[in-house]
Amino acid sequence: ASNGTVPYGIVIRTDKDSDEKTKGKIWYTNYGGEEAAEIEETEVEDEEEQPTAGKKLKLQIKVKSSKFKTKLNGEKLEKYPRAFDFDGLARVIIKGGFEVTDVKIGSDEIDDEPLCLQLKEKQRIPQGLGRGNKLEIDEAKLKVKGIPSGKQFVIAWMHKGRCIYHLKVNFETKTATQRNRDEDGAWVNGDTIGEDDFPFELGKKFKMKVKAEGDKFELKVNKELVAEYPLAIPFEGVSNIRLVG
Repeated sequence: ASNGTVPYGIVIRTDKDSDEKTKGKIWYTNYGGEEAAEIEETEVEDEEEQPTAGKKLKLQIKVKSSKFKTKLNGEKLEKYPRAFDFDGLARVIIKGGFEVTDVKIGSDEIDDEPLCLQLKEKQRIPQGLGRGNKLEIDEAKLKVKGIPSGKQFVIAWMHKGRCIYHLKVNFETKTATQRNRDEDGAWVNGDTIGEDDFPFELGKKFKMKVKAEGDKFELKVNKELVAEYPLAIPFEGVSNIRLVG
């Protein structure tokens, strides 16, 4: 969503749909405030790649100058035209009866817009953050709310293809490791928070904030400062956030 509008929405029906007319169908839509939504129908031609309950699904969406380009399980779907100006990404909402295992969002325009990804009630990140997760991003802060339910989760803060902050939380070893990659892509500056200072607990809700402040990142959990981590390069905004659990 962007500035009160929804330039692009996609609805995917799996083989579990009780209505034979809509089973396996895909719809595009948009909403421009007072403007009526425009709905178009498409489908995956390859039967083996059609949306199937219990089968892994990969959805890719790209914003182009005059249209949205979508891939489902690697197959290109029909392009969907942009009905009105796209002024940058302000909010992404994913909802439905499925499990999210990996989310990656990138845009050249989000440095000036807040970005909010919400995982709705029926979703979870398996072996990682549990029900009720929320991930919020703006120019210099990353906020995560969730309930850990598995072995680990990882958050990577990207800028122009480089990981400038990487946090791996491991519930088996009760450690949290901060690090980044250098210009050649090698991991450097590893800093581990040990068991004595480990701020997370399985099954217990937490609020975490990573903030770029001056020449460092600050990591807070439940409003308590847990650790600081040096900024490898001058902070110029976020180009990509990746959450894996």
